[in-house]
Amino acid sequence: MLTDWRPIEKWNILNRELTEKLLGEESKQEIRLYQGAEHAIWEVTQGLSRLFPHRRKVLYFQYQDPFHDHAIFTLLRDGFEVISLPIDQIDDPKSWQDQIGKDTLMFLYSEDDPILGRRFNFEGVPEICDKNKAFAVKVSHHCHLQDEWLNAESPFAVDIKSFRSDLAVAHLGSKAKIGSAIAPFLEWEAVDVTPVIDDVQTDFDGFNKKVQGLEAAVPGGGQPLWKKGVPRLFDRAVLFWEDMDGHAIIDSLAFAMGWILQEPGYECRLETTSLSRWGGLRTMDWLKHQGMTAEQIRGTIVIHASVISDQLIKALDGSLKRVRELQGF
Repeated sequence: MLTDWRPIEKWNILNRELTEKLLGEESKQEIRLYQGAEHAIWEVTQGLSRLFPHRRKVLYFQYQDPFHDHAIFTLLRDGFEVISLPIDQIDDPKSWQDQIGKDTLMFLYSEDDPILGRRFNFEGVPEICDKNKAFAVKVSHHCHLQDEWLNAESPFAVDIKSFRSDLAVAHLGSKAKIGSAIAPFLEWEAVDVTPVIDDVQTDFDGFNKKVQGLEAAVPGGGQPLWKKGVPRLFDRAVLFWEDMDGHAIIDSLAFAMGWILQEPGYECRLETTSLSRWGGLRTMDWLKHQGMTAEQIRGTIVIHASVISDQLIKALDGSLKRVRELQGF
């Protein structure tokens, strides 16, 4: 027999438990649980849009993060004035910070990208937003995994932190007393929140050495995507070959290592930006607008630092030779 109903209080119970565990029982801030970063961004921006409906201005950087798109399209449909800041101005704060004013509802931005580990410098944004009583909605895909839990930077700060493709939280500052459109009605009974509350100690210094070692001597004529001085995370090596497809490389490498590749978004050891793995025609257009060429997008692979070893480097070299043989070279 199907009982097509569930207790909707489960989401609130989990939120309360996470808040008490991570921030303390007396905190005026709140942790809320969502089913992935894109869900969290949409729920938060929709909640804020109803909190101060007289403020109609929203700022974000176009093509910075594809996770922004769904929320931004919804706000546009709702009649908000959305300011799409040019991505080429992201490293020039003076060109855009003055646009955050008293009429601004929120500034949506990400501190890193979802695949390649690039970091973006938004130092000072929470203070500017706080001064104007605008919400600073920050998305972290990976950066937060290297930091301990702290209080939100201001009452108007909202920090969205991703832990899996189907698990994210929003850390709401004390002024972000928002409602939720659909989260309470989703299935939460089987959701494992362990990644949110576990304090995993990772040897990031060791990761740094592994990544720099591999990127300094890329086999098979490859190159590191990130040049020296580019702000990035060192939990992953990012390499590309202009004459090969990244999907073919990681497929061959996984086979050589005895691994079965998980679906895109769930695989934690190897990934690529190649469209032959992700599908679609415009899936990686955001990377084009950030300056990557079509050849770089097709030929880029990402290797998590935890699996870099002499065995993997040897297997990578052999995989590159096999791919080139299949290409007729």
